[in-house]
Amino acid sequence: MVKRRLVMTGLALGGLTLALGRLTLLRSADPQLDAVARLSRLAGCPMNARPIGAAYLARFGNEASASRLTTLILSSLSLTEDELARRSDQMVHADLASLWRRDFEHGQTTEIGGWILSRNEARLCALSAFTLLSAIVPDVLRRDGHDRH
Repeated sequence: MVKRRLVMTGLALGGLTLALGRLTLLRSADPQLDAVARLSRLAGCPMNARPIGAAYLARFGNEASASRLTTLILSSLSLTEDELARRSDQMVHADLASLWRRDFEHGQTTEIGGWILSRNEARLCALSAFTLLSAIVPDVLRRDGHDRH
């Protein structure tokens, strides 16, 4: 069972990272990989997000790719990859918080480990789990069926 306190600690650490504003993401030649990396970083600690993300993906296997999750999150935010790249971390963090509130208002939630989460919050955790996995298994973000080669 995922502890809500663990989730909130991870999200708080992500907020602290944003507040410090010291992490700079070097842009790659692939805007989608930049979006995946940026959204994953904004999720906070991937070790805390991983169990939530894994549970979400077990339930919604049709979303089990980094590119699909990124597309769904950006679509929910009404942002393109380029628009995401131009927004500050603080703006994106505020956008995500608003999105999560809207998810609750519109019943776009999911139950994980006894907790009710915003669907997009859970997607962000799943995306963070993919990013953590890519650090262990190189190129996992490209093996999700949406390789741009």
